[in-house]
Amino acid sequence: MRLCLVENLMTPIENCIVVQLDDTIRTLKKGLRKNRQRTAIVISARKTVAGVITVKDLEFAQDDDSVSDYYKAPAWTITADEPIGKARQRINENGNHQLIVVDDRKRPIGILWDYDATLGCDDNDESDDVLKKN
Repeated sequence: MRLCLVENLMTPIENCIVVQLDDTIRTLKKGLRKNRQRTAIVISARKTVAGVITVKDLEFAQDDDSVSDYYKAPAWTITADEPIGKARQRINENGNHQLIVVDDRKRPIGILWDYDATLGCDDNDESDDVLKKN
């Protein structure tokens, strides 16, 4: 059996919406609409993950408001080399719909969505101890 890793199922950063803390809600909305997405990764000035912001977070936001006024922190993160079973466990424990995939400097390299973590690997592809503890 081969080990199914986060990197095999994550959406690469090129296909994600990334905004900075000082971006406006207008900029965020434009990116979300254009790319038909519901979540954006929020990064700090140092390009590390600061948090996430979703469409739900924008209910009372005005276009000229700052992303920093509405984002959620901390974002739940995982590295690309982790087994998908560990990602599933972290998603379930925290009730999240996504994990931000980061490199060794905590910079975002993608997103792992809950549905990809759940449906992305065949049982034959999984050899993670987290799932074998049944």
